[in-house]
Amino acid sequence: MAKVNAFLFTGLLLLFLQGVGLAPSEAQTRCMADELRSRPPLAQVYASTDILLPRQVITIPVVVHVVYRTEAENISIEQILSQLEVLNADYRAQNDDQDLVPFYYADLIADTEIEFCLATQDPQGNWTIGITRTQTDINGIGMLSQVHYT
Repeated sequence: MAKVNAFLFTGLLLLFLQGVGLAPSEAQTRCMADELRSRPPLAQVYASTDILLPRQVITIPVVVHVVYRTEAENISIEQILSQLEVLNADYRAQNDDQDLVPFYYADLIADTEIEFCLATQDPQGNWTIGITRTQTDINGIGMLSQVHYT
């Protein structure tokens, strides 16, 4: 319940602060980071509100869909778990390659307090390992492939 209250409070506060003093043409903010940089008083309010809220890591269960043509493409569970570790390190700002981030993005590096894990239940409540494996006869699966729409 406290999480819900904190989330609602922060959301309402941000909605209120976003609309304060904006002309109608400026009503939409594309990126909160840009808004915070351009309006220091808003950044101060945002920072002070952030201190009041309890810090808690949010874990998001995910399902990894492995679509492969040959057995060589059917990646191992170890590789899936390894990639989840890399993803979690990136989202928690604990990755070893932060020095590769371009300097103009460096001030945006932050611990999002979000982690991902393999789902253990499907939406119907049935147990799952969080991985599906589907063999296909499609060559060259890419971003525009029909496999994304099946």
